[in-house]
Amino acid sequence: MKGFALKQLLLALVLSAAACGGTGAQVDGGQDGTDVDAGPDGSGDFSEDAGSDGSGDLAADGGDRADGGDWTDGGEEQNFEARGVWVTRWNYSSAADIQEIVSYLASHGFNQLYFQVRGTADAYYASSIEPWAARLSGSLGEDPGWDPLQVAIEEAHAEGIEVHAWLNTFPAWNCGSADPYSAGIPHVLETHPEWAAADSNGTSMYGNCQDGYVFLSPGNPAARDHIRAVIEDIVANYAVDGIHLDYIRYPGTGYSHDAVSLARFTEAQADDPDLAFEDWQRAQINTLVADAYTAIEALRPEVVLSAAVWFIYQNIWGWSAVSQGYSQYYQDPRAWTAAGDIDVVVPMIYFPLSDPPGERLDFAAMLADHVEGNSNRLVYAGIHGDYDYFSEIEAEIENSRQLGAGGFLIFAYTYMVNHDWWDDFASGPLADVAVPPPMPWKSDD
Repeated sequence: MKGFALKQLLLALVLSAAACGGTGAQVDGGQDGTDVDAGPDGSGDFSEDAGSDGSGDLAADGGDRADGGDWTDGGEEQNFEARGVWVTRWNYSSAADIQEIVSYLASHGFNQLYFQVRGTADAYYASSIEPWAARLSGSLGEDPGWDPLQVAIEEAHAEGIEVHAWLNTFPAWNCGSADPYSAGIPHVLETHPEWAAADSNGTSMYGNCQDGYVFLSPGNPAARDHIRAVIEDIVANYAVDGIHLDYIRYPGTGYSHDAVSLARFTEAQADDPDLAFEDWQRAQINTLVADAYTAIEALRPEVVLSAAVWFIYQNIWGWSAVSQGYSQYYQDPRAWTAAGDIDVVVPMIYFPLSDPPGERLDFAAMLADHVEGNSNRLVYAGIHGDYDYFSEIEAEIENSRQLGAGGFLIFAYTYMVNHDWWDDFASGPLADVAVPPPMPWKSDD
């Protein structure tokens, strides 16, 4: 890799950059929701528990990069910054839709496309593991006659844009929907309904929940192996630049007390009597992330593994009525980065900058905590696109640069179109060309 040693040194400087505060307009945000315009992992009300895709009303070379300045490579100025957009499975239904999406991204300064290809254990690509999504043909498992992921790769790569295949990790079906029946490859819940997560009474989510998703149980090794196989299938057969994991967590407190998980926990506790169930649960998520990373490394080590993570890791500020990824969803991205099992974490911080800084759900406070806590891997800021004024988005991008984030993702394409933010991006924070930052810890092959 050209300039590898120098990039490694400078990336270390970026990741340790000192934080500086930033303010922005106070604007009410929104959240994406179940089966309307799904986006990266969301649960609950936006004012307290925002995320993206799920339940809720919507579902280095040269220079100091901390201030967004240029790096140089071999004497040539080069600006490194990830500039991505989440494109949901609801944003396209034809090759022409994807061509239009890529055209907008390419002509307005973006360099990454996070393209959703798995919603509820179904496929928006030619999978050998899971059935074709019903949205494409009208029937689960029926070949639609075209391949959205392949189209996205061809169109985006022609424009120099990376494609990261975005997967809903543990969601397997929609709560309240009729049981899946596939005309092709069987759906996982057709063959293994026992893999579904269960509540504290041992009642399966499958057939017994009304809102959100039926999750597969993270504590069931067979379910995790199925998900890993899905990732391997994509990496082996498509020229993706990355795999992006969404909903890489439990559905919430009280889950999953399925029979397999309880038996495995009892066995683990026999060896470690002090083991808490919550710690064991976090270890199950950690194991899948590590297995995914190992699988990718074995197949195509250049492929990036990233994950959309909860906006609050732990509530170190004492804010009222907020949810925490670590204790409520058993999600521990700091364990993943510390172990070197992931390349990028993307906290979904769909809240504005507060004035004064540090008030409840302040964008800057939450992002600074993620950057500091995951210092040996890249952090991209997950920024909501549904504000009333572009000045808020622009201020958050500037703040992410000041804090040393490696870039940002905008949630989501729908809001970009609805607000017509394209020219604001192109003439403002994306006026200078940039490429995604290097990852010197990855293979130099």
